[in-house]
Amino acid sequence: MKQAALLPTTVPLVLLRHTAAVKRSDFRGKPDAERPLSGRGRSQAKALVGLLDSYGLVDVHSSDATRCHDSVRKLAKSLSTGVQQEHALSEEGFAASPERAAKRMRRLTLEQVPLVVCSHRPVLPTLLESAASVFGADATGPLWDPKMPPGGFIVLHRSFSDGQEPTLVAIERHTVD
Repeated sequence: MKQAALLPTTVPLVLLRHTAAVKRSDFRGKPDAERPLSGRGRSQAKALVGLLDSYGLVDVHSSDATRCHDSVRKLAKSLSTGVQQEHALSEEGFAASPERAAKRMRRLTLEQVPLVVCSHRPVLPTLLESAASVFGADATGPLWDPKMPPGGFIVLHRSFSDGQEPTLVAIERHTVD
């Protein structure tokens, strides 16, 4: 207990893979960015509200794809905030400019507010590597593994000192059913 009291105050950054979506092969619409959540994904999004609420989140950032936005929409509503939709965090935005996605993630990692970033499986490795680079961390360990099921997330507990780059205090991994 004494050791816990000595830990610095942390600011969480949650990196979330969107919840379960309709399969690409079953989606008849175009473009793919409009592919919605499945029934399971809607249930997962609802379950995330209570779970993520425990982190005291303030800001909600998401790919502009429907499935990402809808994964965090209820969370944002419960926090009385909006979803900041960002094309750089989408599969299409990432394909066009991986550097832009990486740069945006570094900026989000430096923000001194509790926040969640919702994105896609193909984008997560770059987002995690970008966050790790801010801390000078090696993103190859099992806690940094970008392979997460739909609705899975990683929490980076950051500590900010006056005028200093943040330090990484702890990492958590979670899934939602």
